[in-house]
Amino acid sequence: MKMKKTLSALLLSAGFLAGCETEIDITGDNTPTAVVYGVLDRNNANHVFKVNKTFLGEGNALSFAQIQDSSLIPGVRPKVVRRLNGVVDLEFPVLDTILSGKPDGTFYSGDVKAFYFREPNLTTDNGYDYAISFEYNGETVSASTVTVQPPALKSPGPNLGAIDIVSSSPDPLNPRFNSLAVSMDKPKNSFKHEFEVQFTYLEIYNDSSSALKKITVGKSLVDGSSTLSSVSSFFEAQGIFDAILGTVKDDDNVHFREIKNFEIRVISMGQDLATYVEVNNPITAVIQERPEFTNVNNGLGIFSSKGEILRPIAVGERTSRYMTTNTNWLDKKFCSRLPFTVRESQSACPR
Repeated sequence: MKMKKTLSALLLSAGFLAGCETEIDITGDNTPTAVVYGVLDRNNANHVFKVNKTFLGEGNALSFAQIQDSSLIPGVRPKVVRRLNGVVDLEFPVLDTILSGKPDGTFYSGDVKAFYFREPNLTTDNGYDYAISFEYNGETVSASTVTVQPPALKSPGPNLGAIDIVSSSPDPLNPRFNSLAVSMDKPKNSFKHEFEVQFTYLEIYNDSSSALKKITVGKSLVDGSSTLSSVSSFFEAQGIFDAILGTVKDDDNVHFREIKNFEIRVISMGQDLATYVEVNNPITAVIQERPEFTNVNNGLGIFSSKGEILRPIAVGERTSRYMTTNTNWLDKKFCSRLPFTVRESQSACPR
């Protein structure tokens, strides 16, 4: 592992490759450096990665940053192999692809060339890793990673049909709240874990049109480098409810909002990706210098792996009742289609 001074990006979302950018030290020389961005995921069959170069030149940097050719490496053809104890036992055909959807900004935002290889059965067995290499400016640029096992949730359990973060109470106007606990056995080869909870609802408008909405109601980053065999994160009900109330706006054009579900997402990161995310987190210390990280030999960027799980789970009866009848929530126009609304019509969505 190496620390370098010329890299920043965020890799966790599925669309990270289209948006990755590299910061350049404007006081350095103008020798281009190869940049690799790739995060393998055992849930995928096609594994996409980018190979670019840094650039400096005469004239207006903002102008040539908008030119795609400024960061392309002409004729590059990366090699991707699987190794057992450092010895190549399988080489993958590497194909071209095009990424789109990068938002407009300082850098070129049109379609972007990338590469991919196909392997639906990435192995996490001991001794195996995956390596990328190519030649650039007379040097071999290379990186390697082991594969992270996808997470498997223990809580909420696989047989739990709904989440209730409101407990029973003698006073329905002042119920007791539960925390939402998310836990799992630590996936093999993982070192850091991002937990996220989203609330999903369907917004129905007065003209009968609709839109599915999602709100992030909880997020945490948990270190998993210890010897503990399990990892967990807890989200307080009050924080979840505050996030919903603070995000959903009163709107006269909305007829009603149908409660759908919670979505629990966990991303488990390999060691190099965990380090990369850690050094790129916001700095709160007085000293602001950042030791930025790369695991690419003779280059910049990150080539690592992650595992991911996304589990939708219904919003329970007590939680739905609270969101549809509590006086603080009435202006939000939430409603439910759970069976209890047959006897409690004030909570029911219009037919």
